[in-house]
Amino acid sequence: MFRGKAKVFGALASGAVLTMALASPASANGYVATEKWGNFKAGAGEAIFFSDGETVQLVDRFADGRGVTAYVGGRSITNRTGGSTSHNLSFPEGKTIALNVCLIDGDDIEDGTCAYSKVRT
Repeated sequence: MFRGKAKVFGALASGAVLTMALASPASANGYVATEKWGNFKAGAGEAIFFSDGETVQLVDRFADGRGVTAYVGGRSITNRTGGSTSHNLSFPEGKTIALNVCLIDGDDIEDGTCAYSKVRT
């Protein structure tokens, strides 16, 4: 009888792990994080693109007075508040677009922190 319970528990655990993996940012269609440069840490800013809904999540990991800006398909979005912001955009289906992210200080881009990628809508 113990073996049957172990099998059921194993199946439930496997299903839970699969569900968590499918819902993770790794399932996004595109991801780019800022580069290490000078005193700036790698990954201080992130842009995550989800083609389902054409949404970009812009993440500012540190409350250091700097913000994060991203260029997505020719559009500029900014997070100056820290934490995470979500931006709902619209693009034609099947198009390849640029996904770039940089740290900013006021209106000045910290060039050495910029990272570049491309995503498919």
